[in-house]
Amino acid sequence: MPGGYMSQPEWRIGDKKSFTHQFTREQVEQFAALTGDRNPVHLDDAYARRTPLGAPVVHGMLAASYISTLVGMHLPGPGALWTSFQVDWRHMIRVGDTLEFEAEILQISQSTQTMEIKLTAKEVKTGKECLTGKGKVMMMEEPKREKKKSMKGERILVTGASGEVGAAVCRSLAALGCRLILWGRNMDRLKKIAKEFPDQCEQCESVDLNQPKIIASALKKIADGKIYGFVHAASAPIVYSDVDQASNQEALQQQWQITVGAFNQIALSLIPRMNEGGVIIPVLTQYVESAVPPKISAYVSAKTALWGLVRCMANELGIRGIRCNAVSPSMINTPFSMEVPVRMKQIEANRNPMKHLCQVEDVADAVAYLVSPKASFVNGVNLAVTGGL
Repeated sequence: MPGGYMSQPEWRIGDKKSFTHQFTREQVEQFAALTGDRNPVHLDDAYARRTPLGAPVVHGMLAASYISTLVGMHLPGPGALWTSFQVDWRHMIRVGDTLEFEAEILQISQSTQTMEIKLTAKEVKTGKECLTGKGKVMMMEEPKREKKKSMKGERILVTGASGEVGAAVCRSLAALGCRLILWGRNMDRLKKIAKEFPDQCEQCESVDLNQPKIIASALKKIADGKIYGFVHAASAPIVYSDVDQASNQEALQQQWQITVGAFNQIALSLIPRMNEGGVIIPVLTQYVESAVPPKISAYVSAKTALWGLVRCMANELGIRGIRCNAVSPSMINTPFSMEVPVRMKQIEANRNPMKHLCQVEDVADAVAYLVSPKASFVNGVNLAVTGGL
């Protein structure tokens, strides 16, 4: 998505961006308190009714202040500063009105790093223009981000940490120097893993990701402070069923909750704590982007939906320095695949260019790479760990 910095080449004359905002009485009162403009035409219902206005109106400058939001967050976006603007108020704005603010690019000057834009604000219900104007914006040079040099002490939550893949991920992240918060179903196994790096394990928590209330409770137990990363290595057991079987609906609901619902709930809680950058990485499957075998539609559907969510997160959170990627391994030789017949595993290994199945360490090393500073410009990528399949 284009940003305000002059180095962004995507902006063109005629491009538009908009957003809507509803004005409330509380906002009017806060603006009056902040500016000292307590004109009764804005605050006193009885007074305003005795005037030709008939009812209180929103401060004109309160409405105009959202032009700053339009320029600073939408077009051109972060990195832009006003140098001048002219506004005409064409229609009164009342408490409760919802306005659509729109900016359109009229001119772009690369030499002066400026942009001229047309401004409008329309009342959504009636379409009446309440505000029009023009402005000139200076676009700043994009600041160079200081590249992270070490992961030492960075806090990362790993779900599914009591499983084979999750445990391997924890070991790889501990080797980077990260501090770990371990979530899993098996507390005994979590404690055993934590003993491998006691100085770096901040917390072990038994969490049933099928229960949103339990997830919410576990999130509250995470100590205050910055969280750098979230690795979602948890996965619901695969239920083999045809797509037209009734049992497939139940399997889909469980897969959806653990794979997508839990991931989203946790991410929404942690993203505000990823100030100055962070990483979000789920472990998916090769079937997200390759041919799908029969009878695992619930599993593949949930993983594919999660990849769609991660792509959207990468697009929207990148500007905040939060990188969102995924890792998609081929079949891994773990207890999770115990129900797969040995013969099928042999066939899978033989058809792989590397002639063996994926190992948990392969997945863990891929996750560690995406977490590390070496992947500081890798965002929105689904890293295939498949041996070339």
